[in-house]
Amino acid sequence: MKRIQSRKREAVIVIALLLLPLLFWWRLWTPNPADRAAIPAGDFSSQYYPLQLFAAREIAAGRLPAWDPYLNAGQPGLADIQSGFFYPLNLLPNLLLAALGWPFGLGMLTAQVIVHCALASLFTYLFVRYLARRSGARPPAARFAGAVAALTFTYAGYLTSFPVQQLTILETSVWLPLILLFLTLAVDTHYAIRNTQYAVRNTRHATRIPYFVLRTPYSVLRIAYCVLAALALACALLAGHPQTAMYIVYATLAYTLFLVASRRRQTPGVRVRRYPPPATRYLLPAARYLLFVACYLLLAFSLAAVQLIPTLQFIARSTRAGLDYQAVSWGFPLAEITHLLYPGYFGGSPQYVGLLPPILAAAALLLLSRARRQIAFWSALGGVAFGLAFGGHTFLYNVAYLGLPGFGAVRDQERIIYLFSFAVSVLAGYGALSLVQPLPRPQQRGLRRFVRGLGWLFAAFAALTALWYFGSLQGRQQGVEVNLFDGVLRHHSLLLMVLGGAAALFALRLTGHLRRGWLMALALGLIAFNLFTVNWRFNLSDDTASPFPATGLTRFLQEQPGVFRISSAGLLPGGASAGIVYELEDITGNTPLRLASFARFEERVGSWRRWQLLNVHYVLSRKEIGGPGLERVYEEEGVAVYRVGDPLPRAWLVGETVTADDEQVFDLLNDDAFDPRRTAVLPPDSAPPPLDGGSGSVRVIEAAPGRLTLDVTAEGHALLVVSQPFYPGWRATVDGRSVPILRVDYLLQGVPIPAGEHRLALRYR
Repeated sequence: MKRIQSRKREAVIVIALLLLPLLFWWRLWTPNPADRAAIPAGDFSSQYYPLQLFAAREIAAGRLPAWDPYLNAGQPGLADIQSGFFYPLNLLPNLLLAALGWPFGLGMLTAQVIVHCALASLFTYLFVRYLARRSGARPPAARFAGAVAALTFTYAGYLTSFPVQQLTILETSVWLPLILLFLTLAVDTHYAIRNTQYAVRNTRHATRIPYFVLRTPYSVLRIAYCVLAALALACALLAGHPQTAMYIVYATLAYTLFLVASRRRQTPGVRVRRYPPPATRYLLPAARYLLFVACYLLLAFSLAAVQLIPTLQFIARSTRAGLDYQAVSWGFPLAEITHLLYPGYFGGSPQYVGLLPPILAAAALLLLSRARRQIAFWSALGGVAFGLAFGGHTFLYNVAYLGLPGFGAVRDQERIIYLFSFAVSVLAGYGALSLVQPLPRPQQRGLRRFVRGLGWLFAAFAALTALWYFGSLQGRQQGVEVNLFDGVLRHHSLLLMVLGGAAALFALRLTGHLRRGWLMALALGLIAFNLFTVNWRFNLSDDTASPFPATGLTRFLQEQPGVFRISSAGLLPGGASAGIVYELEDITGNTPLRLASFARFEERVGSWRRWQLLNVHYVLSRKEIGGPGLERVYEEEGVAVYRVGDPLPRAWLVGETVTADDEQVFDLLNDDAFDPRRTAVLPPDSAPPPLDGGSGSVRVIEAAPGRLTLDVTAEGHALLVVSQPFYPGWRATVDGRSVPILRVDYLLQGVPIPAGEHRLALRYR
């Protein structure tokens, strides 16, 4: 009966954690239009929605989203990991939508935010509840510890701030607690095998019980947990944010090493003969650790290799390759340490974890002895992550930059505050045990001192209230335009309220005048009140209009005949990647991954010649750019559309080639005397094909993402220049026979064509 009641309470907690994101984000789904809000315009709608929309459309068309022709004149689509194509929680809904024939809307991304907040709560709860049980806590106390950690991690400043806009960060982050749970279970099961072995060796009935009979169930469990950890890590790798995935890999490696190093290797009370020599006693555990970690990582990276391999190839050819210290060392300004107490004072509040959770973390450090090693590990991890989040503003980042692979390849080091937020959540779960678990006599004396300290802290902050208040009044009387005291006072009032509630909770725990169930409810309520009050508005906007409306401008461009590109300069409704939404091929894009060759081509080649070579027929601008060869054909709300008077087609034949290195080629292309219709520029290492004329005709038969089919009629041997970025993976066939693709005009593709009529097929694989 007790077990049934315990399971019912467990189910209630799990259901509550899964449903709580619906309350936190209630304005995103409320049926009342007057109350409804949306996630503000930003990367959420202008970057991630177009990328995922393209993937969903390609699935519905029965194709892999291998090549995206709508961004930056065309670039790899599947290799852009931010699309999260293979991420199971993206792929399965997209397959379902394709099967039902339903479109992919912006609401799907909003649902992903809510779902991943629910998963963050569930996974954190399961992990910290297990840690609490592992440290000897009774089931009710363990459930309470898990709920405290789940609330703190999910609704603290980090996950509710910029990861909502940059959705892949949120989707990657939620998998860490599940990975750690399975790794902990795998290591614990490994030592359960050893303890069983020792117990069997030290009993009189050892010969009657075959050891493999006892060992087999544990071995199967250990392998299963290792596989589950690898699956969870693979999900994190596929979710689309390599930087956060790197932090997860480092955190799991450190945690596994800690578990192996600190785990007791024998069951208490069982004497084991220490027969191995000291060297073997230390080397064998190290070898087992390395083997375990190697298997776990190898399986995870193998499962994610279908995404990681093309992504790494793309990154190596992108503008993200070869970043220097100045580009990657940015982090939080040191002044933002104040956000630990006053969230949003200098902007956002990703550092904010509330007030009761840090107090509970301090209680864990000062009052708990049974989980001392775990508490020390999470304190160290949180401290290191907090220091690294300030980037080059502290010397700690320099050590990571020089000594840890990956830290020199990613920008925005403030994102590692993620590990600080999670570490504080785990410590808060441990500290919650001090509210409800019996404490030994020495710890009871420590609790009394701790409560007195909280009282003095509350008194000090209450005294500060007068300072902030009179400073605010003085600033108003002097007409100060920016009154810093007002900003402090606005957040200080909430701080004082929550700090007083925390002090009261520990005082009630000390006096014993309140039942533990009420203490649990009050503590959870105080954490939820604190974090919801501070963070629930950060990613809500009252503007619920679609960021991608069908306007006269978009309809005008969509109605133009032929195969062409536009140069939108980010002026399409919805931003620089809106070409995907409107299915307009653009030479603009909002994505951090873009080909370095395209970026250099855009920088070094003049506008007119660039538009020519990239098959641009229409240019959007808010400025007057009229002149020879440009005709204003449409205007809407200050955005003018200019038609390019003499554009090059998607593909054309040339009869001459010249060679030039990657510096000289730009001088040639920018020369007014250079005629790209007659001459193509090849790199010095290319063997020029034999040419005897460039006249003929080219007709586009099919132009689709990753596919281009042309009918070519050449009067002599010629070179077909295709206005498409040169990139490994493109394959060309002429009348079914494979032919090489050359790099021409620095960026574009070239295919030798013999005389006569031919069918050319270009496919990206």
